[in-house]
Amino acid sequence: MKDRITQRTRFSLWGYFWFFVQVVFVASLSILVYEFIEQKSGGNALVRALVTMANILGMTGICTAIDYVRRKFMVERPVKKILQATQSIACGDFTVRVKPFHAWGKYDEYDVIAENLNLMAEELSKNEVLRSDFVANVSHEMKTPLAILQNYVAALSAEKDENKRAEYCGAIVSECKRLTRLITDVLKLSKLENQQIFPQKTEIDLGESLRKCLLTYLEKLEEKKIELVCNIDDVFAFSDESFLEIIFGNLLSNAVKFTPQGGKIAVTLKQKDGYAV
Repeated sequence: MKDRITQRTRFSLWGYFWFFVQVVFVASLSILVYEFIEQKSGGNALVRALVTMANILGMTGICTAIDYVRRKFMVERPVKKILQATQSIACGDFTVRVKPFHAWGKYDEYDVIAENLNLMAEELSKNEVLRSDFVANVSHEMKTPLAILQNYVAALSAEKDENKRAEYCGAIVSECKRLTRLITDVLKLSKLENQQIFPQKTEIDLGESLRKCLLTYLEKLEEKKIELVCNIDDVFAFSDESFLEIIFGNLLSNAVKFTPQGGKIAVTLKQKDGYAV
């Protein structure tokens, strides 16, 4: 950041210097032309006035042409590219990037704007990827209890045995609670991300919390014939159990998802040097 400020200061001083040189050149040339006309006109005031006016108009035209070219290449061109990039970002295209207009060491304000725009687009792109993954994962996690609920409801409607019906009703209640917890966790994550709530820390048994999370994945482990190796100690810590369950759930979900058929997952919890590992 310090280097950028130094470059911008140097560029500004350089611009002021060239503006000063142009003003001095125009003023000096106008005075010289006036002196030349006064000597050649033989005291004719009308000639001096007309030539002086022509000189002023000519110098003004030249300065205007120079400023037009300067603005065309140094102002309008970078502004046009920046506006095109911001319009693309506003439309949801976060892959757009603006190449700096000058080499490093000769940056001006437009180059700094271009770099900041690129950083913003990159961060927005990362957030969009995270949002898409989050929506996909939540949708996937919600499908499982909904599918189970649908199956149990269908079985319940056709079942005549009261014991079986009671069993199915218990399973339906369990899956409803699971779905409610999932939705609650999503809302908690959203509020936590927006800094609207803070974890409520209490002393919890990490081992017991981890075992509960493992039980919810036994069915998926059996489907993929994955071997589960557990070495979990009773480790106590001060934290928010609901948020830890989200963390454990994400880790276990990824482990099951990316472990091949017939693979092995090892879950270990130990206490080492006062920390839970």
